[in-house]
Amino acid sequence: MQANDGAGGERMSYRVDVKRRVLAWAIAAACSGSAIASDVVVCRVGSGVATLTTAAAAVSLERHASDGLLVQTIALPTTVSGSNRRLTLGGTKKGECALVVSSDGNYLTLAGYDAAPGTASVSSSATAMVNRIVARVDAAGNVDTTTRLNSAFDMASVGGAVSVDGSGFWVSGDGASGLGGVWYLAHGATGGLQILANPNDVRTVNIASGRLFATTNTPTFTSIFSVGTGLPKTAGQSTNLLYGLPIWQPYGFAFFDRSRSVGGLDTLYVANESTIAAGGGIQKWKFDGSIWYLVTTFTDGLGTTGVRGLVAEAQGANIVLYATTVEPSGNKLVRLVDDDNTPPTATVIATAAANTVYRSVALAWVAPAADVIFTDAFE
Repeated sequence: MQANDGAGGERMSYRVDVKRRVLAWAIAAACSGSAIASDVVVCRVGSGVATLTTAAAAVSLERHASDGLLVQTIALPTTVSGSNRRLTLGGTKKGECALVVSSDGNYLTLAGYDAAPGTASVSSSATAMVNRIVARVDAAGNVDTTTRLNSAFDMASVGGAVSVDGSGFWVSGDGASGLGGVWYLAHGATGGLQILANPNDVRTVNIASGRLFATTNTPTFTSIFSVGTGLPKTAGQSTNLLYGLPIWQPYGFAFFDRSRSVGGLDTLYVANESTIAAGGGIQKWKFDGSIWYLVTTFTDGLGTTGVRGLVAEAQGANIVLYATTVEPSGNKLVRLVDDDNTPPTATVIATAAANTVYRSVALAWVAPAADVIFTDAFE
């Protein structure tokens, strides 16, 4: 069952915490005389040695300053060590590695495969033989890959994983015999519970304003939608589509609360992987209290390609966006600044090395409190 959801009227008690953190961020910015620019982390697939194919490839997380300077590289394991498993990804599977930051800002999370680099057609492997793995990574570079799904996303791609505090994960993907959708499992567990079965192919999952949101390109669900109510952990959940928001080829997304007159989430940025000619780029949507409507699509500086990974943060009155473009290898990490007035131009701040590709981007261990801006006097 699916329902239409404005996503604007629902209030969550945890938002008090969010507002306090946003206020602290704003005070810090004011004291420094300028907005605080966060570093970002991109999920890089490939070692740079072999040409990317459907075979399993090594994964690294690259931390970049806001100007693109490479600050840190964290390699995910390619061998088993104790209870920590391997985590690799399909070299040419564009929908994998939906990297996000946990709600408390302590971990980056992603999902992949317990397979050695070079494993053929890893994304179509049987999950019982090649478990799907959730990784949580802290700012010190500690990687935990002890969380395993042994039936979910069978013979299909695992998309991504999100967490509140690293103690449990919601995982997205596709799966044969209806074993895709969204699953939940605790940190360190083996197994998992399917909480959303329809749509079966879910691309990305993320948390905004205390609610679980996801994207898919499945017909009749092609939109951003919330899963159940709040942060569900039980089976049989339904989708709540954002009313007025049909999007073809959606991937990453970021919500904000910017309007004094509209309660709750009212601004949304969506990565659209279509070509620019077909409507691709970064779409900006607003909610008027009744329906979501498309404001514009940012395309300047993107050339002819759309984008797949997307993250955004508030800096003063502006929203700063980072996105990964969709070339199959050697693609770009770009930065845009939306002042809600002049259409922004994307600036390339990093380029994936030969035989590697950037899949997605997340804030570098920064709690996404700044992604919900309460301009209405902090209510």
